[in-house]
Amino acid sequence: MGADTLLAYGKMAKAANVPRTRIVSKNAAVAATGDYADFQAATRELMSDVLDDQMNEDGVAKSPAELFNSLHRTMYHMRSEFTPYLCSFIMIGHDGEKPFMAATDSIGTRWTDKCLATGYAGHICIPLLRKAFEVKQGEKLTRDEAMAVLTDCLRTLFYRECSAVNRYQIAEACDGKVVLHEPFTIDTNWELNGFRFETTAIIS
Repeated sequence: MGADTLLAYGKMAKAANVPRTRIVSKNAAVAATGDYADFQAATRELMSDVLDDQMNEDGVAKSPAELFNSLHRTMYHMRSEFTPYLCSFIMIGHDGEKPFMAATDSIGTRWTDKCLATGYAGHICIPLLRKAFEVKQGEKLTRDEAMAVLTDCLRTLFYRECSAVNRYQIAEACDGKVVLHEPFTIDTNWELNGFRFETTAIIS
C-alpha cells in the first residue's frame, strides 16, 4: 500500500512530509485520501479500540477484518449523523494465515478486491494494477513484482497530478505483521515526449 506525504489545502501545498499512512495495530495499517483532521480522528478511534484490547490482557486481539469492520461502522455512523468523515480509507493487514485488504469511503460504502485505490488513483492506478494481475494469469505476484508495480503506479500519478509531490511511503503486510517504510522519492524522467516544456507550453 502506497501513499504520498503531501498535506494540501485544495491546490495549495502546506507541508510535504506529512504521512497519510498509519499502523493501527501490530497486524493492520490504514491510508486515506481526504481531510487530514478526519483521518486523524478516525485512526484515533481505531487505535483506542486496540488499546482497550491490550488493557484487557486476555490474549485476544482484533484481526484486521474486525478492525476494518469497526472503521466501516464508524464511517457509516458519522454519515448517518450528517457529520461524515470526509475521507476514503484503505486498510491492509495479515492475521498470520492470510492477507486482508478492504476500502471504505465517506458515506460508509465498503468494498474489497485484489487491487484497491482511492481518489485520483482510482482512475489512474487500477488499470495498471489489474494489468499486472492479468499478466500473471492467476498466479500471485512476488513481493518484488508487487513493489515494482506499486512504484510504477505512484510514478504515473506524479506525472499526471499537477499538485502532487514526489515523496511516498509504502506499507506492507505479511507474516502476521505490518511494516511501514520510511518516505522515499521516485526517479522520474521529464524528457519523455509530451512532457518537454518547449513543446507543450502555450506562448502568447
